[in-house]
Amino acid sequence: MQPRPKPYNLLLQVTLFLSCLLWSTISLGGHENYINSLKGTNLGTGKSLQVEDGWFGYMIQNPSDWANRMASVPRQVGYDRSKRFTNLSLDGYVSLRWEGSEDVAYSADWYYQVEVRIQSWNAFGAALPVATRTLQIDYRVARQQEFKDWDLYQIPNAAKLKVQVLSIGRSVDGVTYSPVSKATEEDVYLEAHVEVHRVFNLDVSTAPSLYSVGVNAQDRTLALAWQHVQGAEEYDLEWIFVTNELGIDPSTGLAYTHESILDWDNASRVSLSANQYSLELPYEEGVVYCRVRAVGYGNPLKARLTSNWSPSTPSTALSLAINSAALITPFEGEKNWTYSVSYAEQGKRVESLTFADGTGRGRQSVTKDNSNNRAIVAETVFDREGRQALQVIPSVAFDHRVKFYENYNLNGDPVAPKP
Repeated sequence: MQPRPKPYNLLLQVTLFLSCLLWSTISLGGHENYINSLKGTNLGTGKSLQVEDGWFGYMIQNPSDWANRMASVPRQVGYDRSKRFTNLSLDGYVSLRWEGSEDVAYSADWYYQVEVRIQSWNAFGAALPVATRTLQIDYRVARQQEFKDWDLYQIPNAAKLKVQVLSIGRSVDGVTYSPVSKATEEDVYLEAHVEVHRVFNLDVSTAPSLYSVGVNAQDRTLALAWQHVQGAEEYDLEWIFVTNELGIDPSTGLAYTHESILDWDNASRVSLSANQYSLELPYEEGVVYCRVRAVGYGNPLKARLTSNWSPSTPSTALSLAINSAALITPFEGEKNWTYSVSYAEQGKRVESLTFADGTGRGRQSVTKDNSNNRAIVAETVFDREGRQALQVIPSVAFDHRVKFYENYNLNGDPVAPKP
């Protein structure tokens, strides 16, 4: 009986089957910050500033389409998936601060106190109690002295803030304050800030769709991208290579098809917060299949929820043009090589390619530093008896591709490196 072939090894003509199916209702979250400020001489008596949650108007017009989650709800309880989103926290802040952004070295101490009137509204548009507060900061010239560079006032449940400057006082000793019309230090800020921790539900009627895909024949890379979907925390992307050397099915006497031997249990997978990724293609002749699914968290404990995988059938597939795929020749077909790759979070990877001679001894190793997009090459030199004579120190190649580097280390006069 002829053995069933393994669904990996080789690539000359690449056909990519990729489609994206978004999954059933799940919730995803994120932090949103909305900030407005008065700076330096723009911070004056009578001035005002306003800031609001970007969804403030929507929440007022659609009060039944969202929910506030009480802190008393157990963390293992899932989010309300019938809502478009859930607010886990929603708070307003008013602050006076000095940050040194103007790189000014002051020659004397100074103190500020700013009295403000704060109006605020909750997510339903209801007014919260009006507050009047005096915020204070100071600056000390002498070293090793404590000084206050930030004064903060919090307004719980505030989705909109309106802040009016009632008065400004400046002092040189922190005791006697003189009224001034505006601040004179350009790196003094009065800031209004709304901070939201919001969890969105995915729209089950939509699915991410591929909008960009391409093969770089020179670099032997495949670029994948899919449309971002609101509420998606991350995506699982899987891919698998199936060789064109399919063999014969002994039960039918016919050649296997790529789909019939497709085994996703042997696929490679990365989890990504981005909606794009680039794959290396260390293959020869065959087919690359890809699929994607959305991933999110169903409660504050981050219980992982996943959609169904997108189908990878030809009827819903995107195929690369033959003329583009044909530009990719079999990878190092005249040499013996071993390719390995290690993955970390967000699809970060370290790739290693080792070339061996006819006796199986490693001659050259190439490691891809994807963080800096460069290749690092090391070589081993053997004498005529087959014994290791030299181990050349790894060095950065003037290229970023994972390939065999001909004549990389030569015995001769030193040559100045290329610019």
